Amino acid sequence: MSSKRTNSELDLAEELASGFYLRTGRMLRPEVFLPQLQRKFNPYHDPDDGRFTFGPGGGGSTSFAGGRGSSRTIYPVRNRIPETTPGYPVRIDLPSPKPNVKPAAKSVFRFRHSAGLDLPDDVAERANALADAVSLRTGHRIHVSSGQRDARRQAIAMYDNYLQGNPPRYANRAAHGEVRRAFDRGRNGRAGRDAIIGAMAGELNDQMKRGIYLSRHMRGRAIDIRMPPAGVLAAIRRHPSVQSVGVEDDHLHIQFR
Repeated sequence: MSSKRTNSELDLAEELASGFYLRTGRMLRPEVFLPQLQRKFNPYHDPDDGRFTFGPGGGGSTSFAGGRGSSRTIYPVRNRIPETTPGYPVRIDLPSPKPNVKPAAKSVFRFRHSAGLDLPDDVAERANALADAVSLRTGHRIHVSSGQRDARRQAIAMYDNYLQGNPPRYANRAAHGEVRRAFDRGRNGRAGRDAIIGAMAGELNDQMKRGIYLSRHMRGRAIDIRMPPAGVLAAIRRHPSVQSVGVEDDHLHIQFR
């Protein structure tokens, strides 16, 4: 038998290699499968027109192998491929399937805002609705300067207010007093800014462990916006999602329902 391979044999070898990979996760070169192909004769093949016949006798039939009708055309057929082939220890680890779950899309802010603004999605939608209503009524675009804060961000905001002589007002006076005393101890001991803020953040973290959130910013339920022009405040106060508006030196503190 000639060692030259036909196109049909090469195609079948590639098909077998592909199927083997899909079944086992191991990729082997197509040449590995060539020796596994069987070649056989079809004795009922008409050499004149290439058609298969239904056996000896009758029109278009051929004789058995060895006679005139014995075809020398050969056809590769599938044979069982062993699970492992010596000399080709190639293994491909298939990646674990990923769950078909799309991450929740973050809300797009429809208002001006400072860098690094962090808002929960539901609060961002309230702020978007507020910004749309204010713009429609007054033509003013609000600028949100602060949103959700962790303990350190809250400590920084309170530290800056204390230095500027604008102590914030909080409903929980006892919790506020704990943070203020941390600030005073640091200032009296001539500690640096970072050390004082760290001590204040420590008090706030301890409070959070006890279920106390000094500011609604820490719960993600409040925003600060830059002080708007006269006449805009009324439109902000009337919005149904706004619970309260605090007027501070350079901004409004807005708490949502």
